[in-house]
Amino acid sequence: MNKERLKPVLEELREKYEKEWRSVEDTILKHLDEVKETIEQHLKNNQEIDFETAKKIYEKIETIDNLTKPFLLWISPSEGGFARDKHEDTEKIRTKILNNQIIRDFLNEVKSLESLGELQRIKDRLEEIKGTEEIKGISISNLSTWMSIFNPKIFMPTWENTVNKHLRNDLGFNRFWGGDSDIEKFIEFTKTVREIADEVGINSMLEAAFYLSKYERSNVESFSDLLKLLKELKDYYHKEWKEVEKPFMDKIEQIRKLILEKIEGGERFSEEDVNEILKLRNEVPENCKFLLRYFVSAGVPPKEVLIRLLNNKNFQNLVKSISQRKEDEIRKFYKLTKEEVMYVGNSSLSTWLAVLNPEYYMPTWGWEHQSGTLPLVLYKDVKELRSFEKWWTQEPEKIFELFSLLKKVSNEAGINNMFETAFYLNKYESRNIKEKNYWIEIGGPPSKEYIGKYLWAPKAPQWRLLENVQKDDIIYHYVTSKGPEEFGGKFVGKSKAKEKAKEIDKDELVRIMREIDENWDNFFEGWRNYDTFYLVELYDYNEFKQPISKEEVGFNPPQKYFVRAPSEIVNKIEQLTSTQKKSEIDEKTKKKIETILTYKKQLILYGPPGTGKTWLARNYAIEVGQEKYRFRRKTLLGVEFFFWVINPERWDYTQLEEGKDVEMGKGRLKSAFEKINNGDLVFIYVGKQIGKIYGIGKYKYDDSNEKPYLSVLKLFEGPSLNDLRAILKDSIPIKQNLRGTLFPLKPEEGLKLLEASGLSLSDLSLEAEEYSEEVEGIRFVTFHPSYSYEEFVEGLRPKADEEGDIRYEIEDGIFKTVCKDAFNALMNHAGIDKVWEDELPELSYEEKQIVLGSLEDAPKFFLVIDEINRGDISRIFGELITLIEEDKRLFAENELTVTLPYSKEKFGVPPNLYIIGTMNTADRSIALIDVALRRRFGFIELMPDYEILEDKLLSRDDEARDIKELAIDVLRKLNERIRKNYDRDHQIGHSYLLKLEKADTKDKAVETLQFIWYHEILPLLQEYFYDSPEKLKRVLNEAFVRVEENSFDFEYLEGERFVEELRKVAEQEQQ
Repeated sequence: MNKERLKPVLEELREKYEKEWRSVEDTILKHLDEVKETIEQHLKNNQEIDFETAKKIYEKIETIDNLTKPFLLWISPSEGGFARDKHEDTEKIRTKILNNQIIRDFLNEVKSLESLGELQRIKDRLEEIKGTEEIKGISISNLSTWMSIFNPKIFMPTWENTVNKHLRNDLGFNRFWGGDSDIEKFIEFTKTVREIADEVGINSMLEAAFYLSKYERSNVESFSDLLKLLKELKDYYHKEWKEVEKPFMDKIEQIRKLILEKIEGGERFSEEDVNEILKLRNEVPENCKFLLRYFVSAGVPPKEVLIRLLNNKNFQNLVKSISQRKEDEIRKFYKLTKEEVMYVGNSSLSTWLAVLNPEYYMPTWGWEHQSGTLPLVLYKDVKELRSFEKWWTQEPEKIFELFSLLKKVSNEAGINNMFETAFYLNKYESRNIKEKNYWIEIGGPPSKEYIGKYLWAPKAPQWRLLENVQKDDIIYHYVTSKGPEEFGGKFVGKSKAKEKAKEIDKDELVRIMREIDENWDNFFEGWRNYDTFYLVELYDYNEFKQPISKEEVGFNPPQKYFVRAPSEIVNKIEQLTSTQKKSEIDEKTKKKIETILTYKKQLILYGPPGTGKTWLARNYAIEVGQEKYRFRRKTLLGVEFFFWVINPERWDYTQLEEGKDVEMGKGRLKSAFEKINNGDLVFIYVGKQIGKIYGIGKYKYDDSNEKPYLSVLKLFEGPSLNDLRAILKDSIPIKQNLRGTLFPLKPEEGLKLLEASGLSLSDLSLEAEEYSEEVEGIRFVTFHPSYSYEEFVEGLRPKADEEGDIRYEIEDGIFKTVCKDAFNALMNHAGIDKVWEDELPELSYEEKQIVLGSLEDAPKFFLVIDEINRGDISRIFGELITLIEEDKRLFAENELTVTLPYSKEKFGVPPNLYIIGTMNTADRSIALIDVALRRRFGFIELMPDYEILEDKLLSRDDEARDIKELAIDVLRKLNERIRKNYDRDHQIGHSYLLKLEKADTKDKAVETLQFIWYHEILPLLQEYFYDSPEKLKRVLNEAFVRVEENSFDFEYLEGERFVEELRKVAEQEQQ
C-alpha cells in the first residue's frame, strides 16, 4: 500500500469534493445517529429487533446511500448471495444479522474503541466471527459498514465503491470482499487511512471514504461515452426501476433458490420444476419481462430445452463455479454448456448467469426491431461496444469481456445490480438519448444580462415541459416586446443546458438571481405566490452577431414561455447565423467559388500539393452549407409491423373473422417470431389463387400454452402481389419471394402498406408520433484507383440473414445517399410532404412550381471529393455524369432522370447539391482530365501563396520572426527552381509552413521547421527528382544533398547548422 501517494491523493480529493460532502454531511450523520440509536436501544434492553424495525433501519441506510454517488455503505448480507443460510429472503437475513448475539457484542466493542492502539482487540474478534458457522456469509466489507456506523472516527466502509479498482491499481489497496477477507490487511488499511486522514485534517472516516470513492471517477476515458449514457439513462429511469425492483428481484431470488437447492441436493429437474420456473418468470412485472426473455432460444419448445439444460452436467458445474467465484471454471463450463446443449446460446446463458449472480452478469440480447438489453443502435452509437456488435456469434472470451466492461461501467454509475443496468440500456433506442433536443425560450428579461444564464419557471402544469430538458440540449433565446427594446421580437442567441431541470424553493431562486442583478426582486414580484420552481442552468451562451427577427425565420411566438423548436426554425436560424461568422476565406476566392457553383453546380480546386485545396473545399462547404440538417418525421413508437403469409392449401383462411383470435402456424423463418411482441401489427397475406393482402391484426402470445395468436382487427381486399412488388420493393418478404411464414417490416414499409390498403392509423385506434431525424449536410469522400461506381452510386453487397444464408442486397453509395438527403431537405423546406426513400417521388406541376420558388434560400448540401483525379471518374460516375449538369438537374429546364442498373429505380440529381473536387497536379496534370468531365466542372487553380504566409506568420513580432522569414524565402526560392527544372505543377504549397504559426520562440520554430523540412518537403523533392540527382542538387542550391554518380543522400542537420544550410537554399544560385 503506497502510503506516500495516499496523502496527496486524499488532499486533492478533499479540495475537489469537500463542498459536495458538506452539503450532505449533516443529513448523513443525522440518519446514522438515528440508526445507531435504534440498535443501541434494543441492545441496552436486550430486545430482539423485529422484521419491520430492521426494514426501517435498512431503508434509512439506503436513504444515506442515495445522498452519495457512488454509494458509501454496503449492507448486503452476502456479496455473492450463495452463502446465505438456506437461501432465505434478503430482508429476513438482514433481521437475523441485527439479532445475532456475536454481532451485537462485536458492535458494542467497536463503539468503545477510542484509539488505533486498540485495534488488536478488533482483530481478535474478527477472527472469531470469521470462524463462526452461523454467520459464515458476513464478510469484512459488510462488517466494515456497521463498524463505520458505530465508530466513524476509526472505521470506514471497505467495498467496491470506496476501495475502487483505481485505488487498488494505483495505491495498492486490498480487496476485502469476494473471498479476499484478509484481517491483517484490513487492520493495516484502517490504521494507515486513519493516520493519513488525521494529517490532512479529516476527522471522520466516513468523510475519507466519501473522498476516496471519487478517485478517478471523473476521468474514466476507456468507457466514457457508455458511462455518460448509462448515467443519463439512470437519472431518467431510476424511479421507474425502483418501482419494480423488489417484485422483480423477489422472483429472481425464488428461481435461484430453486435451482441451487436442486443442484446442491443432487436431484434431477422434473417437468414440474420447469413449469414452476416458467411460472415465476411470467410473474415478473410486465415492463421487466424482456430481462428474462431468453431462458432458452425463442421459437423452440422451452420445457424440453430447459429440462435438458438444467440436467446437463456442464451447466450444473457452471452453477457451482459461480457459487464458488471460480472465474476460470465459469468460462470453461460456459463454453462446454453452449457447445453441448442445443438451442442454448449467448443470450440464454447470459440470462442464467444474471439470475445466478446479478451483481456481476447481465443478460445480453437485442434485435433490430426489439431493443432487448443491448439495443443494436447502441453498438453503432457507442464506440466502446462496437467490437461486440454481433454478440450472438461471439466466443465466450469475448462475451466475458463484454460482461467485464458492463460491470465496470455499472460500478462507476453507482449500480450494483446488472439487471438494473439492463433495464436502463433497454430504454436507449426508444428515447434516442444521444440526439440533442432544441428549444425556444420566449421571455421578456429586464436586461440582456439575464439571457443565457438560467431557465426558470414555477413548478406548475403549464411549465412542466421544462422537465424534458436534457444535458447539452440547445436553447434559442427569443425576446418579446417586454424585454430590452433593441431586442424585441428577435432571437438574440443560443446556449446549452448544463443539466436537467432541478426543483428549488423560492428563496434559493431569489438568491441565485440576485447574483445576476441585485434589483431582481422587482421583476420577481408577480411570482411570489409560488413556493417551488424549476431551474435549468445554462452554459456556452453564444450571442448572435446580429439578432434575427421572427419574420426572417417565420416564427409566430405562442403565448408560452418555453416550447420545442420546430426543425424548420432550427434550420433557418442555423443557416442565417452561419453567414454571420467571420469568413476565413478571402472574399475574392469566395466570390469566384460562388459564381462557378451557381452556374455549374460543381467545381474542381486544383494545384500543387500543400496549396490548401482540401482546406478551402471543407471550409467553404461549412460556411455556406449546414453540417447537420434536421427533419421532423412521423412513425409509430412501440409498435412494429409484420407480414404473415398464409398458404390456403395448408391453412383455412376462411376462419379469419374480425374480432376473433386465431392461432398462427410458425412454418419457415421462425426467427421472426423471436422479434415480434404482443401488440405488434400483422398484415395478413393469403397466397396462391387469392394472392393479396386480406386483413390486419394484432399479435399476442399465450404463455399458458406457448402458442402465437392473432387478434383480427379488420378484413379487406388489399394490394395484390404485383402491387406489393412495387410498394414493398426492397422489403424482406418481397426479396425472399414470400417464401416463409412471418416477416418483419420496416416502420415506413408498414405505413406505406397501410396507406395502400386504404387504412389510416385512426382506423386502428393508433396515432403517429413525431420524431426528429438528422442527416449530414456535408459529406466527404476520397477517390482512389480502385474506387468504383458500386461504392459511389449503388451496388450489390453480400449479407448473412438470420438463418445464416448469404444473400446479396443492393446498397446505396455516398452519392445516391446525399442526393436523397438533399432532395428530402428541399421538399421539407418547400413544405411538400413527399420523401425519397426508395422511389424518386413524382411531383405535380403545382408542387414543382412551389419548389422552384423556394430554391433561392433552399438548404445547400455539399459533396466534397478529395483527390478526384486519382479515381477513374468516367467509371465511377457512369451514366450519371450527364445528370450533374446544372440544366439537367431535377426541376431544371432540361431535367433528366435515369433508371439505375442495379435497383432499377428512377434517379435524378437535386439542384441544391453542390460538388467540390480537389486535384493534386503533382499526381496528374489537368490537361489529362477527361474532356467530358472538364466540360461539366468549373476549375479554380490554387498556387503557392506567400501573402498568406506573411499574414499568418509575420503578423506579430516574436523571437521566431527571423526563422519564419527564412522559411518563406526558402519556399519562394525552391519553387522558382522547381518551375525552372521541372514545371509549375510540382511546386510546394504554402500550407506546409503554416505549422510555424504557433511557434513563438526561436528554438520552437527551428524544431518545427526541421520537422517540415525533413518529413514533408524533402520527401516530395525526392519523389520529384528520384531519377535526376543533378536537378535536385540545383533545386536545393547544393545544400542538404550529396550527389554521387546517379544517386543522392540527404544530410540530416540540427540547430544552427540546419539554419545555416537553409540560408544557402534561400541564396541566389550560382551561375
